[in-house]
Amino acid sequence: MKYTSGNTAGRNAVEYSSGSYLVSIVNSTIAFNAPGAGLGPNGRPMSYQYVALANSIISNNGSPQLNCSSFFNFYYEGTNISNDWSCGEVGIVVTDPKLMPLANNGGPNLTHAIPHTSPAFNAGVGCSVQTDQRYVPRDAKCDVGAFEFNDFTKVTITIDPSTKVNATTGKALLTGTIQCTRNDAFRLALELHQDQKVNGQVIDVHSASDIPVTCTTTATAWSTSMGLSNGEVFKIGAARATAQTLSTPRAISAFNRQLPS
Repeated sequence: MKYTSGNTAGRNAVEYSSGSYLVSIVNSTIAFNAPGAGLGPNGRPMSYQYVALANSIISNNGSPQLNCSSFFNFYYEGTNISNDWSCGEVGIVVTDPKLMPLANNGGPNLTHAIPHTSPAFNAGVGCSVQTDQRYVPRDAKCDVGAFEFNDFTKVTITIDPSTKVNATTGKALLTGTIQCTRNDAFRLALELHQDQKVNGQVIDVHSASDIPVTCTTTATAWSTSMGLSNGEVFKIGAARATAQTLSTPRAISAFNRQLPS
């Protein structure tokens, strides 16, 4: 697992010699090297040389662009991404991996981060590497390349402590706020519970609802009417409310909140 980025030599950025029998490139990123190609042999490729690519990115190399100077005897495992066809046609996903600029993203050296919109996100197959270049733990479904996305959207939900009850309908108006570390849209699952005494027994009457929300970096108000069936109504008094994210994009950490109301 490695990053190779920013080389300016005229030769391949990652080069295997005539003495190499097996070159294994696993969860690696080879990108933005020029004018030489990103990956290739020193001289002509030999029949005894084998190159295994596994869950790696080779992108934006060469001037003019050339990610691999040869793909002779290449073998592919998992998902591999290149933004041209020079690394092969079968076993390579040809697309822009959306690498972000080389930066200090933590760890011992600079890395190219990926956003959650990258085709590399959660696209690894048969992941065997436990950490990324920064020693960040890999998910069970790892990201392709040397960087594991871990900048998940964080959601903050509040539930207002006072809930208005409509005396005519017995419905309660549940309100609160929601805020995210980046703009996203999903649904919010809500429940309202109240212990009521019926025929000498205490029972839990409750209502559930889910509403669409657009979450931004500024706290935004949400509200929903919570009704009951079978002639039951919410009454003035203590109750319990819960809120939980629902149908969230993969890059949002699931969140729930429970408060007395």
